[in-house]
Amino acid sequence: MRTEKRNPPRPFITSTLQQAANNILGFSSRKTMSVAQRLYEGKDIGGGEVVGLITYMRTDSPRIAEEAISNIRWYIDNEYGEKYLHKEVRRYRAGREAQDAHEAIRPTSVNRTPDSIKKYISRDEYNLYKLIWSRTVAVQMAPAQVKRLTVEIEAGDGLFKATGAKIIFDGFFKVMPETRSEERELPDMKEGDIVALKKIEAKQHSTQPPPRYTEASLVRKMQEVGIGRPSTYAPTISVLLNRKYVTQEGRTLIPTDTGELVADMLVGSFKDIFKVKYTARMEEELDLIEEGKENWRDVLSKFNNELNRYLKGAEKRMEKIKKEKEVIVDYIKCDKCGSPMMIKYGKGGRFLGCSAYPNCKNQKPFKEENGKIVLLEELYKDERCDECGAQMVVKGGRFGIFLACSRYPECKFTKSIYYDTGVKCPREGCDGTLVEKKTKKRRTFYGCSNYPDCDYALWQKPVKAECPKCGAKFLVVKGRGSNKRLVCVTEGCGYETEYNGE
Repeated sequence: MRTEKRNPPRPFITSTLQQAANNILGFSSRKTMSVAQRLYEGKDIGGGEVVGLITYMRTDSPRIAEEAISNIRWYIDNEYGEKYLHKEVRRYRAGREAQDAHEAIRPTSVNRTPDSIKKYISRDEYNLYKLIWSRTVAVQMAPAQVKRLTVEIEAGDGLFKATGAKIIFDGFFKVMPETRSEERELPDMKEGDIVALKKIEAKQHSTQPPPRYTEASLVRKMQEVGIGRPSTYAPTISVLLNRKYVTQEGRTLIPTDTGELVADMLVGSFKDIFKVKYTARMEEELDLIEEGKENWRDVLSKFNNELNRYLKGAEKRMEKIKKEKEVIVDYIKCDKCGSPMMIKYGKGGRFLGCSAYPNCKNQKPFKEENGKIVLLEELYKDERCDECGAQMVVKGGRFGIFLACSRYPECKFTKSIYYDTGVKCPREGCDGTLVEKKTKKRRTFYGCSNYPDCDYALWQKPVKAECPKCGAKFLVVKGRGSNKRLVCVTEGCGYETEYNGE
């Protein structure tokens, strides 16, 4: 048993605000900056005038103005008492690479508490403002004091160990309760106590690959390696999503076939230019130009020379990489000319195209099932139009593939194509199943196939597995990477177990 102090985190800069908003509120980087912009530009909070609620949100400096620090410390002393005020003033300086043009992201007045302005702002604005306000106040608060416990339990020849904590003094946890929840608290115990066995749960652990990036972890990585500036983190991620180089499943970013192809082609053809260190070097050179230490013409001339050298061979290399990816599927023939179909790549991802192109321009959408290529039109050949009864056909559009009536334009009925999880909708009296869907912003969720008659939906992926505790017919996947768990969503159940799926 030992006692340790937990210090509050540093004030927000752009990258850490985006990370916290993603992890705690589920905001994308773009949404975080959009909401922060509204808070910065100002709101009418009852006085008839628009008041800016936070400082400028594009910053890489954790510095807070001295006057603001004095006001924050006065507020803590008066609101929470002297024991919650850190004895020394905490000041943070910007790192060597930071521009330090603006101070940290903080409330313009600490006296404007989140609850005092809640009725004047939207829910998103309130949640983000509360996050910023709490972090700013926490910086000048006393550390939390935590007693670390290690409990060893003997059972026959076995020795079992549990670690946890007991919070002695909450300190800055008082304004940042989400930090407190990270501590797993153990009950009071003393040596010699006899504990009853509740259950045995065997867990098999194997080496896991690194977890996929979320927006939060990608922003953190970009900051670590020197890619971009506070103003470019959110737009960079938006480009990846808008061009469908990656998709989102929950908060996880998953590369698409198109994204992987583009990465292979660009990295293979512009090897040095697409190295992380090259991008960071360019950022440094731009700073030197701004400071008047480099001539912009010289920097651009050097870049153009390098780029032209790569461009000479890039087209041939790209064509070679693309052809290596385009595989002939000899067991599927073109229904127009009889030539074998082949996997090709376009803006929307992979598709089957006739190998006789350009003489034949036939195209077909497909999916892989158990390592075999299956035409979507074969999967949906029995689908009938809900309005006229004609056969439905697979079509491609701006947002992907869908089913359309074969009698178009006489009948304009369409239907989305969804991945069916096979999990029955849990809502009483509903005979639908839970299918994978996308929001307008292309975020994955799972909803009932009988929508709009049934609006049951959830963010987590459902898995067809019975809960051994309450008998629920499905569990959901929570967590990321090696921390993925199967969890029961039945209220009050609390069952969870390890997840070994994809």
